[in-house]
Amino acid sequence: MFHNHFASVPSRLLFNWSSEDRPASSLLGVDKPVTHVNSANKIQNGVIVNIFSENKKSLQSIERNFRISTKNGKYYFNQILLVETSKTIKKVVSKNPDCIEYHIELNDETNVMGKFENVYLGKTEKFSKSEKKVIRSITKELGIASFPSFMKPKDMRPNGLNGRIDINFPKKFDLFLNEDHLASFVKINFPSNFTIHTKNKSYTCKKIGVITSQVIRALIDDDTDLNEFHFDFDDDFDDFAIIAKYFNYENIIINNKIREIIHKFSEDLQIQYLLDQVCLFIDNYNKRMNKLEKNILFAEPVEELFHWLKNIKQNGVEKTKNSLMGSIWVYSESNVQELVACILQIIKIDMLIHPEIADLCVKLNQSKHYSNNLDIFIPFLVKKTMASFLSNSALASFAYILVKYDLLKMDDVIARILIKTSTNQVLEQNHQSLSSNLSLNKFLYSELWFVPEILAQLPHFFDKIQDSHDFFYIVKDKNNNFQKYK
Repeated sequence: MFHNHFASVPSRLLFNWSSEDRPASSLLGVDKPVTHVNSANKIQNGVIVNIFSENKKSLQSIERNFRISTKNGKYYFNQILLVETSKTIKKVVSKNPDCIEYHIELNDETNVMGKFENVYLGKTEKFSKSEKKVIRSITKELGIASFPSFMKPKDMRPNGLNGRIDINFPKKFDLFLNEDHLASFVKINFPSNFTIHTKNKSYTCKKIGVITSQVIRALIDDDTDLNEFHFDFDDDFDDFAIIAKYFNYENIIINNKIREIIHKFSEDLQIQYLLDQVCLFIDNYNKRMNKLEKNILFAEPVEELFHWLKNIKQNGVEKTKNSLMGSIWVYSESNVQELVACILQIIKIDMLIHPEIADLCVKLNQSKHYSNNLDIFIPFLVKKTMASFLSNSALASFAYILVKYDLLKMDDVIARILIKTSTNQVLEQNHQSLSSNLSLNKFLYSELWFVPEILAQLPHFFDKIQDSHDFFYIVKDKNNNFQKYK
């Protein structure tokens, strides 16, 4: 029975075309689905999935209950889709809802109508300019306003320029249904005329949707009048409702809570696209969980490492060293590098344990062996300390202690200071704003740890400082005892 009410989905947008000189038009739609019909859109804690990407495939199994004939053959279309796009067929069916056939007195030796039949089945068909006369004759006879303008005769085009002149007809072009607008049209206009019964519930679904199930599709292929299916599932908690929504062209959300039940239904009913999506979700979820577990497993040793380092005074250097030697932190280069990072972090927090940490570094260096990776420990510690000691007073303090332990060379420290400051340039350019320059203040405070050594090599280093308010002014006092800065 013909359904007389159609929603306002613009039928002019149902068809699209492309050629070598022209890609799919953005005005008429595109050959690929747009965002809202994308197969699976990620959201927080789940994935939105819909049937739209399977829409064209569904059309190939849809009921074809209206026949159009020419002098050369008979062709079968879905009545709902044909009525929406053909003014002629809509008028005929409106007058006689039982009408299921229409004849066109037309010679169609190249089977253009057969190509149109395939386009209405969701397939892409190729046309050529040699078929222009037949194409325009069929378009006019059926009144298909949704075809591109060049496929229409002049009297079907809008008034104006397009209606007065003949539009260039492409030598070759592809014609296909616009997937975006087709999905909206099917969702609104195709009836929910198929019932799926579980043991405790019944669900009304769109037949065009249920045929995405290979199990149900096989039954419908054997009996085209079939309008129900019994599914052996208890369904005490309306679990099947999620699949009914999918069959009715509604978005469903695959999340961790319902992933297993969706997997079961899609596997039992052989809904291949949905099965692929839920398997992909499960695979991605498991990967995220494995990564999280690894992070947790790594976080626990890091927490233990910080505990050992911050309690080194209470536990003693030897005990702390032994704990480290029995841990993962002395094996593999990445672990040793992480150990250095943790040491530098802890010395920023507690300056009172610097001597013990330095002792620990010496003992770890003495414990290097071919069976561990401690051979990179001191070189990496020195590299990282040299790179950052001028930006942090605590790191500068630790660098000074490393020099005393012969783990760091004073010449290298002073060279680093000179490179960092470009002595004259920094003092000359920043002297007036020295007190307001926080980063420079931090840098100069770090330098204080090495004042005696700097002045031993560069006696005139501070000669340019004249402002008595400058915190470095006291350093140049003749009576100042530089040794107190050690």
